[in-house]
Amino acid sequence: MSTTVRHAVPGVGTVALVDAPDRHVRAVVAALGPPAGPPGELDDLTVRFVERLPTGPGLTRLGDAAAYDDERFYLVGDDGALAAVDLTRAGEPLEIVCERRLPRVPLVLPLLAVRLAATDRVLLHAASFRYRGRGVLVAGWQGGGKSETLLPFMAHGAEHLADEWTAVERAGTMVGVRSHVQVWDWQLRQLPGLRPYLPLRARAQMRVASMALDAAGARRLGPLGRVLNLLRPGLKHNARRSVAPDALFGDRAGHGATTIDVALLAVVADRPQTTIRAVAAGDIAARMPASLVHERRELLGAYAMHRFAFPDRRSAILEAGFEPERSVLEAALSNAETYVVEHPKPLALEALFTAAEPVCAPRRMG
Repeated sequence: MSTTVRHAVPGVGTVALVDAPDRHVRAVVAALGPPAGPPGELDDLTVRFVERLPTGPGLTRLGDAAAYDDERFYLVGDDGALAAVDLTRAGEPLEIVCERRLPRVPLVLPLLAVRLAATDRVLLHAASFRYRGRGVLVAGWQGGGKSETLLPFMAHGAEHLADEWTAVERAGTMVGVRSHVQVWDWQLRQLPGLRPYLPLRARAQMRVASMALDAAGARRLGPLGRVLNLLRPGLKHNARRSVAPDALFGDRAGHGATTIDVALLAVVADRPQTTIRAVAAGDIAARMPASLVHERRELLGAYAMHRFAFPDRRSAILEAGFEPERSVLEAALSNAETYVVEHPKPLALEALFTAAEPVCAPRRMG
């Protein structure tokens, strides 16, 4: 008898996991937050797990990443395990069939994103929060400072909506995807109020890893520095922790739809201090679809291989490019106050808050 876990994500849709190993259920919770609200009548994405996928004779291989037979297209994991998916149905309710030994389910977030794009919404790579009653959206390129804008506002009493992904509606509302928050050692040092929410042992491990990262590039350490540099990926992993919003922010982990009152575009700039300036809403709307294409490059690469395998099979939403999401964002931000926040690195979180707070706070009357 099969077991189905339905994971309802407000503002995004429903992911159904059929016969899923526990590790895959945990991974979905970390990426999308805990289930909230009843699932809809139709699942947006179904992930079905089997011991082994039957394939046609003589798979045709597309490098190490994909393969196809006469009927189906397969993504290939690092260990050779297969996942079958029909990418011509991207934007529609669809199913991924995975072999149980796959270390991760491929393409969950980007497939949900294009599902939203096909239904006149945008899954935006953006942090979001409420500050003194105002809804604030913080978008930007990967590494541009979205979480770094969110965290100091949280230290000053804001209500968390999302750290990584926010679903935006054409009407100008947003719903945060409550994925786990990534907290780094350097952020804890600047925002000591967050420290009690992480165990002492975890904080100690983060600190040691962070110090080793700082030392990795030091030429004076010679061979030791070179060894530390080789260990950099593991050190970066240990210098941060993934924490559920409820555990980190308690009753200030919010939910539900919120009007977008302020939209910030966070960017790193070679300047001595953080500055903020007004910008047209259309400027943000024109830039962010390019960021979204970059974020879903794994999906777009898989779709290119799918087109190679089956040249006559196409996805309308993947062929549409930037325009659907640009149009939604332009409408959604049309009534918001929109700004660019330019900040240096290394970043001073309190200085960022000081620069951005005046435009995020309610206007004083008179």
